[in-house]
Amino acid sequence: MKSTYFFIIILYVITFVSCNNEKNTSNNKTTKSTTIQKNKIDTTKTKKNLNNIVISSPLDNESYKIGDKINVNISLNDKYKIDSVKYFIDKKYIKTDNKNTNKLLTDSLKVGKHKIKIVCFYNGKKEQKHKSIVLNSDIIPKELSYKIVKKYKHDKSSYTQGLIYYKGYLYEGTGQWKESMLRKEKIENDEIIQSYNLPDNVFGEGIVIIDDKIIQLTWQSKTAYRYDLNSFKLINTFNYQTEGWGITNYGNDLIMSDGSNKLYVLEKDFFTKLYDIEVYDNNGPVNYINELENVNGNIFANIYQSNFIVEINPKNGKVIKKLDLTELVPKEYKGDNDNVLNGIAYNKENNHFYITGKRWPVLYELEIFDK
Repeated sequence: MKSTYFFIIILYVITFVSCNNEKNTSNNKTTKSTTIQKNKIDTTKTKKNLNNIVISSPLDNESYKIGDKINVNISLNDKYKIDSVKYFIDKKYIKTDNKNTNKLLTDSLKVGKHKIKIVCFYNGKKEQKHKSIVLNSDIIPKELSYKIVKKYKHDKSSYTQGLIYYKGYLYEGTGQWKESMLRKEKIENDEIIQSYNLPDNVFGEGIVIIDDKIIQLTWQSKTAYRYDLNSFKLINTFNYQTEGWGITNYGNDLIMSDGSNKLYVLEKDFFTKLYDIEVYDNNGPVNYINELENVNGNIFANIYQSNFIVEINPKNGKVIKKLDLTELVPKEYKGDNDNVLNGIAYNKENNHFYITGKRWPVLYELEIFDK
């Protein structure tokens, strides 16, 4: 009897403790849930956007020239007074004019599009605004002139896309569907020494020689072909993310164009893009950049469907010189938008250039100099 009574007491105690634990657990869950909810409310409050600052200058995408001082006009709600302001261009802190702290200096910047971040501090608050600007070149390109040294025969069926002078021979990359080729030619009589036919569904573009290899771009296939320089045997292919137009050497790297105002610096072994360069003159972006040639560190480029070659400083993207070759266009192609000037090869041994165009019957050897 005593043992039965003792067992009932023990069972009651266990049941009571268990119920209390469940109640406490339930209370804890409620408390935790409430805490989480409060935290969410607090977080939402801290993320509330401030709109007390108005930037009336510069306007979005407003154009300036390198060297201009950009006036930043900031207005603030009458309740507050600005304590300080910090300026960033392309995420880098930018200096202001010492005499007027809201004038941004642009001397050290490159041409092209830039993003400005303006951070204002007032009444213990921090508010930031963003603007975009465009910087044109601060120089007017100098005019170049030329003298014809010699004329050579050029194959009229050759839709010239890329041209290279190397050890006494011309290497030419040609385009058009079912006609694209890579060729090695004698300059004197345009004799083809070696050639490689690209697939019919590929439109060939610019070429470059690097590390005893030839790389040839394609227009819209986003594929580059790499060949052995001596045998023209195809070694492998690369892929890239834009159209292929022109290409040339740039130190240990490569520079490629895609018909826009950008030049893309590529790693030579895997065609990985390292960075790009925007090209501007004093009037704005220079588009339709086509065939390229590195001449003593600067880039000479054909401007597609024009008679101009421009010289570009790749360090800052400025067009520094310009050459008008209108007088060299064959009579039958005057005003033609297809068979245009295209093809620049440089002979560093005598500082002469070889110039031609798409389906032109003539190749010019030129001496180019400042006007």
